[in-house]
Amino acid sequence: MFRGMERWKGLTASVVIAFQLTTLLAPAASAANDTTASGSALVQKGSQAYDEARFADAIAILKDLVDRADLERADLQKAREYLARSYVKTGKYDLAKDTFRSLLKIAPNWRPDPVYVPPDEIDLFNEALKDEQAGAPPSTAPVTPEATPAPPPAAAPAQAKPLYKKWWVWAAGAAVVGGVAALAGGGKSSSASPLPGFPGPPSP
Repeated sequence: MFRGMERWKGLTASVVIAFQLTTLLAPAASAANDTTASGSALVQKGSQAYDEARFADAIAILKDLVDRADLERADLQKAREYLARSYVKTGKYDLAKDTFRSLLKIAPNWRPDPVYVPPDEIDLFNEALKDEQAGAPPSTAPVTPEATPAPPPAAAPAQAKPLYKKWWVWAAGAAVVGGVAALAGGGKSSSASPLPGFPGPPSP
């Protein structure tokens, strides 16, 4: 009987210890489950905001989730997808491409379904896919502007031709000289020696 009592006490102690361990570990497991459930619920809330065309609300919800990075892989993938698509709808194309690229880093084979995803979002995704495959820097990274080449120097204006090299100046001069000579020779004998010829214009 004494041995039976000791065995019963030992069994009771084991049950008590097991109960205490369960009590200690239960809150931690419950908290982890609550975090996962709340994360999934928020992702669902963000995707619903997108479906209702409340794109600014979707960005506010999903960006916070993505930045926290405490989601499970499937939830993180969905959050980045809908965040990128919301960026496209609000005209934030660089952010959309970068978010699509971050999605490809955790799901390289992911592709948008053309049945559900509009063409404008697919186009941005295809650009992001090309950049990711080419290893291009992020779209939102600062880019050093290239130096603008100096414009070529303006051509010097053509110099005007000197007056004495123009043919009409010499023609006019010859006519004047001829007229003066004719006047000077009036009333004299035709045997008078003619004036020497006027020199031709210089070669240009």
